[in-house]
Amino acid sequence: MQNHLVPNPHPIILPVPGIINRVWHKNLESEFKKIRNLLFWPGEPHTHDRCFLASIDTEFPGQLSESDKGRLREPQYNYEMMKNNVNATNIIQLGLTLSDRFGNFYVWEFNFSDFDIESDNQNKVSIELLKTHGTDFQRNKKDGIPSSKFAELCRGSGLVGNSSEVHLTWVGFQSSYDFGFFTKILSGQKLPDNMHGFMRNVKNYFGPSVFDMKHMITRFCSGIYGGLEKVAETLGVARAAGKSHMAGSDSLLTLQTFLKLIDVCLKPADSNSSSIETLQKFTMNMSFVNSFVSSRAPCDTCLAMQVFKMLIRLEEEREKQNYFKLYSCQGALYGLAS
Repeated sequence: MQNHLVPNPHPIILPVPGIINRVWHKNLESEFKKIRNLLFWPGEPHTHDRCFLASIDTEFPGQLSESDKGRLREPQYNYEMMKNNVNATNIIQLGLTLSDRFGNFYVWEFNFSDFDIESDNQNKVSIELLKTHGTDFQRNKKDGIPSSKFAELCRGSGLVGNSSEVHLTWVGFQSSYDFGFFTKILSGQKLPDNMHGFMRNVKNYFGPSVFDMKHMITRFCSGIYGGLEKVAETLGVARAAGKSHMAGSDSLLTLQTFLKLIDVCLKPADSNSSSIETLQKFTMNMSFVNSFVSSRAPCDTCLAMQVFKMLIRLEEEREKQNYFKLYSCQGALYGLAS
């Protein structure tokens, strides 16, 4: 007797790991369905959510005014510069990468319609750089995502917000602008006047575990310096997909570099755990708040090292069963025909 697989009439649609999913207005809802499926195991309690790491990157029309280098140690001044630029400009792209407990990376590049190259505030040098790296401003305006629609689906996906039962650790690189644009989109309002109001919004949307990798390397990693590309190169991390100054690719490189950074600089010397197993819980004031301050800002190194020694206690057999249950069915689960 010949056996035949009976296809599930309602397959679980999941993203394919390792590729950049480019998102426009027409496929926005279907991609957010994949994100939600990835965040929650269907039929399982939310406490068994799959992903626990997220990174973001944004592309925007550049800084409209230069900072006063003599004031870079003033937190409120740094926040004022970011706030004024974010409030005066519109986002172009947002890159999002999620990582699961098996080390897979799932990447999205959201293209927005908010920015009008003909009339909106912009830094001409930044715009030319984005053009050189492949940004199609005409297509963004025509086929892109209204940020209000993105915010609606984002809040409903479980990705952000106090009501979410997904406990993600968020990572960025020099990420004050990234989280500035993200919170501006989610709130539908301009950024607050002071840094404390902004940080309260960041915690409300993204939780207490938010890291800026640029700040981390100034604290814990001697001999590592520079921008994202330079840090990745120093750590031996190659760009796996896409190219620089495209938000999806940069968000992926950010998360891969972050995991390598944990292994090289921050994992306790006596630990046999992998980098993923050292990442359960972080504290916001270790990194993100201080990203507005100079490298001489106070930071509790002892607390940081205690945090990195905390290990994830996985229900390994249960996770394996769920993994094979969702991933072993002839590839149809990935929704390749969608």
